[in-house]
Amino acid sequence: MQYGTPTPKMKRKFSTTLHMGFLTQFKRRKRFLHQIIQYQDLIQTLVYQEIQLSWKGFKTKVLPPKHILKLEDQEESIVGNLTCMRKIRPKESQERISCFHNIMEALEHLSSDDLTRVAERYITPNPKSEERKEDRDAITDALGAMATDDSLYLLTTMVLKPKQRDSELVLRALFHLFGLERPAPVVITN
Repeated sequence: MQYGTPTPKMKRKFSTTLHMGFLTQFKRRKRFLHQIIQYQDLIQTLVYQEIQLSWKGFKTKVLPPKHILKLEDQEESIVGNLTCMRKIRPKESQERISCFHNIMEALEHLSSDDLTRVAERYITPNPKSEERKEDRDAITDALGAMATDDSLYLLTTMVLKPKQRDSELVLRALFHLFGLERPAPVVITN
């Protein structure tokens, strides 16, 4: 027998040791995987909730209950940010996007009645000036981006009506409705 050549007995012992090592590692991994599988539903739910709470661009976001403010309290913010959007160019600038988000934030804190008043004030069939048209488009986009039942109801009843002749405004509203991540409100489907 040469030095270093394994005997059959040594091969069996090595094979058994190697096999036992793999079995031990496999059992540990299996136990770990079993624990992961037990908590998988909980982990998925928590991760999903965290994503919804932290991602501002998500259309069907789950937000904590909003604090309802009066229109008088939010009017200055809405008017100021509409002015900001009209004056800042180009349209893709970060400052202009920030103004748009401020409008959305202000609208999200209004009651349904106050939101209707804002929509009636700004979404007019034939705006008299370019400024009024830009304000109308910004409010329409904000209502669509909010994607709440109230805002989508207003878009549907004020923009998607047979008497509406402004095709650009109708397309703007439809763009938001096509991008919904959840079923549309009943008023749209009927």
